[in-house]
Amino acid sequence: MSSSHRSLLGKALLWASLVASSVEVRAQVVVRQDFDGPDTTWRDGRGSPSYRTLDHRRTSEGARTGAGCEFFAFASGGKGTFVYLIHDLAPARIIDELKPSLWVRSDQQGIQLLARVVFPRSINPETKQPDSTLIAGTSYARVGSWEQLRIEDVPKLMAGQARVLRAEFKREVDSREAFIDRLVLNIYTAPGQTRLWIDDLEVAGFVGEAAMPAGTGPLPSAVSHQPGSRAEPVPAGPTAPRRQGPQLKNDMLLVGERPFFPRAIEYQGEPFTVLKDRGFNTVRLRALPSDALLAEANKTGLWLICPPPLPAGLDRPVVDAAPLAGITAEFDCVLAWDLGEGLTGRELAAVKRWAEQVRRADQLARPIICGASADLREYSAPGRADILVLDRFTPSTSFELNDYRRWLHERPRFARYGTPIWSTVPTEPAATLVSQLVGFSAGRPVNLLAGTEQTRLVAYTALGAGARGLIFASHAPLTGQDVDTRWRASQLELLNLELELIEPWIAAGTLVTTVSSTDNEVQAAVLQTNGAHLVLPVWSGKGAQFVPGHATATGELSFRVPGVPETMKAYEIWPGGMRLIRTLRVTGGVNVTIDNFGLTSMVLITQDLQGEVMKRASQARDHAAKLLIEMATVKLQIDTDVRGQLSNRGKAKTLAPRDQLLQTARTELQSAETSLGRGNVTDAFRFAQLSLRNLRAMERDYWLAATAKLGSPVSNPYAVAFATLPQHFSLVENVDGARRMKNLLPEGNFEDLGRAINAAGWKHYQHPLDGVREEAEISQAKFCEGKHSLRMAAKAIDPEAPPDQIETPPGWITSPVLTVEPGTLLRLHGRVLVPAPIKGSPDGLLIIDSLGGEALAERIVHAPDWKEFIAYRVADASRGLTLTFALTGLGEVWIDDVTIEPVLPRTAAPGSTRPPADPAANRRLPLLR
Repeated sequence: MSSSHRSLLGKALLWASLVASSVEVRAQVVVRQDFDGPDTTWRDGRGSPSYRTLDHRRTSEGARTGAGCEFFAFASGGKGTFVYLIHDLAPARIIDELKPSLWVRSDQQGIQLLARVVFPRSINPETKQPDSTLIAGTSYARVGSWEQLRIEDVPKLMAGQARVLRAEFKREVDSREAFIDRLVLNIYTAPGQTRLWIDDLEVAGFVGEAAMPAGTGPLPSAVSHQPGSRAEPVPAGPTAPRRQGPQLKNDMLLVGERPFFPRAIEYQGEPFTVLKDRGFNTVRLRALPSDALLAEANKTGLWLICPPPLPAGLDRPVVDAAPLAGITAEFDCVLAWDLGEGLTGRELAAVKRWAEQVRRADQLARPIICGASADLREYSAPGRADILVLDRFTPSTSFELNDYRRWLHERPRFARYGTPIWSTVPTEPAATLVSQLVGFSAGRPVNLLAGTEQTRLVAYTALGAGARGLIFASHAPLTGQDVDTRWRASQLELLNLELELIEPWIAAGTLVTTVSSTDNEVQAAVLQTNGAHLVLPVWSGKGAQFVPGHATATGELSFRVPGVPETMKAYEIWPGGMRLIRTLRVTGGVNVTIDNFGLTSMVLITQDLQGEVMKRASQARDHAAKLLIEMATVKLQIDTDVRGQLSNRGKAKTLAPRDQLLQTARTELQSAETSLGRGNVTDAFRFAQLSLRNLRAMERDYWLAATAKLGSPVSNPYAVAFATLPQHFSLVENVDGARRMKNLLPEGNFEDLGRAINAAGWKHYQHPLDGVREEAEISQAKFCEGKHSLRMAAKAIDPEAPPDQIETPPGWITSPVLTVEPGTLLRLHGRVLVPAPIKGSPDGLLIIDSLGGEALAERIVHAPDWKEFIAYRVADASRGLTLTFALTGLGEVWIDDVTIEPVLPRTAAPGSTRPPADPAANRRLPLLR
């Protein structure tokens, strides 16, 4: 059968089963939609107001099967944006065999398949429409690849949601003859652009109905208005006695009267037993847990962080909002209610009313958390959020670790005094970075995570800033067998062993001070509880967020801890062991010295070594050493492979003597394995640490040499990690002397602001802040090219009393939206002048392109002379490229000579063809090797 005949047959079947709903079909069939035709069938189902559709069409490019697929692209202006796409179906009766599925591909994770269930025998007395709700299927995890999303066990999910409606409406909901009539894609995404391809819809076990009620109304409010869809069922009816819930005492979280430190992981479908075995005590869910998840949490003893039930009518005036039903005993495993993240003033009123409803409905009075990106004082006001979650992505960005430390210390000052802080810790590369690397690599997968240790640095930095809980961000399951996932799982398990060891201090201790050390790149936080001090030194040298290094050549590190009595002793502790370390009594405290310091350490200063600490350390002895040896083995293999590819590459040739570190690391790893085999766990752990330390030193030297001439590592996506340095050299060779095409960006010379704004499409945005005046203008005072430049300024209205910190950028300038052919190599260029350091924000002038997003943004705090910025990107969307200049603090900047130019590289990618000589020809440029 020809492909055209197969397409016609598919359309005929679709017409018969999806469109002609008035025809009764009793036999079970498999309904398919291949999306080969010219007309789109998915439609916008409402969502956050902060997004705009860029493209929606049928396309023949990139289809999974057949001649086409449906493509949807949109741009999001805020974190935590949620978008809903709807595909209507002919009503399908809910039977055991009913199994909807769909194939999707995207550059964002977390896309979830939902289905609307309609209860035709239950009519809502207010709307006069049948009751309806949503059931949830699986979520998308494999960025850049096709993945099938499914909804299984539909009758069970429907029954659970019927109980939800009964509890919410306080009336009977008749689930007989229930059917599904539409599929919904819930796209929950970060700022920037999102692309989605949809293909091969299939509804197995389809049984049509002769008479289905028409006009079942819009999406339920639970999906239309909750950040992170409340799609899974809420159980009703107590199944166990109520127990004492978690409580806040000042800034401490207590569980059973004991201080508790949440070690939470975002849930991506793993069995809870797997997460518990990896050392997590808490799981964060994006939706209300199903009966099965609640039962699994209770069985494993894990706590949950999840959204609370959503009252109906939250989007309407308060007089119309239905009261929230009492929260029942099934939810006793919930540690805290999560009201969302990326929240701003737009969501404040709804969140406030939601929090009020939850407090009335929850007899256990569990804490309420939220992640606000603005208006922290309002969100932390009494009666709203009890705990604020600070979320800042740092690994592989231009945001230095020391700046992150200062940000963590300063951010709580915007909140109500004394509000406890939890912090998120990234465990994976940013999606925009991965998307760029895949684009540069012509679609080939890139291993970027294995061997990296930024997760450790970020976690310890957050602890040193007083975080009372850590939420490890995760967008893919920890059960994968690829090298990146195995490394991530092992690193997180080892971190959890360390966090459990020091829980008394991080859960209930007082942050006394931060002290410097004999190495100016190492600072140590000092926490105290019950007369004992815990010291947490962290290496945070420049560029640590890209490729961490080490402290001193010998690894010996000393720091002075104030307020320590002479009778106390110092111990370096780790999962599986501890050792007495050198101390020297000095005026006002004690000087402590660590040998062979790596990236982080834990030092306990106490008069009597606490039995609980010794017990916890001894319990993890063998396993901790095995984990560290496994990690050293992975890192050694990666470094050996990368070093082999770096032969004769630029300055890499001059670093051959550093290869001795590679051999030394191999020898130390062999010693670690030998010691473990002999039962000498302490030596095994120490040798594995030394092996990792030497590998880290070699990586750092090669990375510094490779990026020495770059204005910034984020200018080239390959330069942000050690593992991609060979590709970095290839890119540099390709663009060195490459031909640049005509500039695509209009009015980037800023000779006429009126023309730039009115004709070209540049836009000026302002965020009014108390006590701050922001402005943008064309300036003749300073310029680099021509006679004018763009001046941006933010100044205190009262110069004698300027604000110390700026919560959100006072203003930003955004370029017009450019349409760029996918696969085009682009050179982004401009010049900026920042005569005096920008104050009140560590971000300074933030330069963000929509392809790299904030993860690859450039930050310039001070540039007394005109500074050039250059960035190479690959267009990965058919339209929507923008460039944004955000002034994040108080100061004055000038911007000039901004261009975006397609580049013709010297070497085409395998399988690509060189474009014609005519630069105006609308042809795709070749990718790089």
